[in-house]
Amino acid sequence: MAVSLEAEGTANPVIDVELSLRVISTIGSYRILIDLTEMVDDDVLIIRIKTEVLAADSRAVVESVRYADAQGTDGQIVRSTWYVVVDASHSLEFTIEQTDGTVRDYKWQIAKF
Repeated sequence: MAVSLEAEGTANPVIDVELSLRVISTIGSYRILIDLTEMVDDDVLIIRIKTEVLAADSRAVVESVRYADAQGTDGQIVRSTWYVVVDASHSLEFTIEQTDGTVRDYKWQIAKF
């Protein structure tokens, strides 16, 4: 099975509003990459990945990572681990939320394996 592009784009979040980048309910393994090059001191961005445990459940956070301030040259593009959608009754949701600083453009990409 090959790696393919599931979705990509540029997000421009509103301060303190969680922005959904993509909800996926197709069987497969997925990972998100986000470019933090635009961040400067005092910027804070939270990346969340949500899923259900049981099909009837609401999505809940399975991973949440907070990035603050300008990122070093070795950490400007960040990625999640691989997450699996096991059947069509389950899903993944990828979100970002900027909580401080000046709103930036964040380029993102979701890969499918």
